[in-house]
Amino acid sequence: MKELGILTARHNGFTGDQKKQAINLVTQDDPAGRWGDVIRILRLLKLAIHIPEKFTILGFGLLVQMKNAIWGIIDKFSRMELSLIAMPNARIQQIPPIIFLRLVKEKGGMPLIVTGDKGTELGLLISLVMAMRQWFQPFLPEAQLPAFRAVKSTYNITRERGWRPLWEKELSNVVYEYKAGKVTSGYVDSDDIHSFRMISYWLWGKIVQDHLNEVRIENQSHRIHSQKKILLPSGARRIDIYSMPERHGGKDHLIKTEDKVINKLLNEYDRPDLLLFGSPENVAVCKDIYIGIVWKARQPRSTTSK
Repeated sequence: MKELGILTARHNGFTGDQKKQAINLVTQDDPAGRWGDVIRILRLLKLAIHIPEKFTILGFGLLVQMKNAIWGIIDKFSRMELSLIAMPNARIQQIPPIIFLRLVKEKGGMPLIVTGDKGTELGLLISLVMAMRQWFQPFLPEAQLPAFRAVKSTYNITRERGWRPLWEKELSNVVYEYKAGKVTSGYVDSDDIHSFRMISYWLWGKIVQDHLNEVRIENQSHRIHSQKKILLPSGARRIDIYSMPERHGGKDHLIKTEDKVINKLLNEYDRPDLLLFGSPENVAVCKDIYIGIVWKARQPRSTTSK
């Protein structure tokens, strides 16, 4: 552990005040000492690992009426959104590995721990994460520090807290405009207008993804209000906490990966068609139509002299 720079309950990197705070928190939860020394050590170990290497992943399906779903990955330490991807169906097992591998390639490494809910759609990701950590960091004991933690959605606090403002500030407005547009345009579900459905399906998927991209950028520069009674850092921008964890009481424990291995895994797991809103042929047609409309709208209006 010392050679790898991994924090433990004994060598946790805490200051004296931080140790007192951690011990007080554990004592408050177990005033009678019923948990025993082993559980106390595990709790202190959990408090000691203040590192930006814990990704939390979860799907979001409240856009089902638009045939839209979202998978998101957030960093535990900084609470920064790392990935927000829109797709037609979040219940497909092949999708979480795609999103995870793309993020690992982007960051150049994988986290020590990945947390997700207990949905069946995460089965493929769990086995992938465990195999990857065993390959890139075989010295970490799986029993004491599991590569993947499956918890109930209600306990996946960091990820769940991120969904609420995303829905209230952004996605609820998109759904409202979607419903209003169907009414004002006279759209009827039973009408078999293939081209209209095709363009609408792709366009609303693009609108949702554009909103998610903006949210992710804004989230990075958002400053977390200073809070004295929390263990995670505050009083700084999320991007600063993530990029410079040492300045905020943390340490970068991202497990470095090899591009050759990740590229091989992407060739095996990546299926871009699962993230498309329509068949590849229909998407290509919709993009051409969209580019043509945007190009025409940006042209200067011609003026005729009297």
